[in-house]
Amino acid sequence: MIRKGMKRTAAWTTALMMAFSAQAGFAQEAETQQGAQPTPVTEEAGYSEIESLLEMNELGDLSGMNLEEITDAFANGAMKEYLNEKAGFSMLYPSVLEWDESGLFAVSPDGKATLQIESIPNGGEKNLAIISEMTKKSEPDCLTEYNQKSSQLKLKRTDRETKLTSVDLYLETDTWIHHAYLVFPEDQEETYGPYVDYMLNSMTSSESEQG
Repeated sequence: MIRKGMKRTAAWTTALMMAFSAQAGFAQEAETQQGAQPTPVTEEAGYSEIESLLEMNELGDLSGMNLEEITDAFANGAMKEYLNEKAGFSMLYPSVLEWDESGLFAVSPDGKATLQIESIPNGGEKNLAIISEMTKKSEPDCLTEYNQKSSQLKLKRTDRETKLTSVDLYLETDTWIHHAYLVFPEDQEETYGPYVDYMLNSMTSSESEQG
């Protein structure tokens, strides 16, 4: 069963906070134990990752909130959850994108940005490492970031002729390759670019959690 457009749960906050601010938490705890003043939330590691996104979305008064509460408010107000129960996969995507009647594409209000999400059976091979190396050789201008530890891959390139930027986000497990494909006009980089890493960090597999 595939569910699209659902609001995220509290578990997402935990996952994203681990990705963005684990190191900051340890540092702040050490300083507090030594009697130092807590680090202002705007200076915490992880805040800069979502600062531009907070400015793009009207989330109300965030004063007095800690980083976890701010991240939770952002995810609930600006993101939606994609869930594929069969493949045990979920991720967050910008709430401005709405799924069309076919259910194959999530489209922006102006129709210029699109998102596709799929889960492909995997035979246990380390395909992302292969894709990463092949892309580096065939597309030297493509931004290629492969994280072997988290089994994630990001590919980002801009077509000079069409002026379209495309982003491939992958999460690999022993039995699935989860793939999100976002396309938007080059001149809308400030609108959609900041979401890319947030989307990648939100990609979660029940299989990888159990493993």
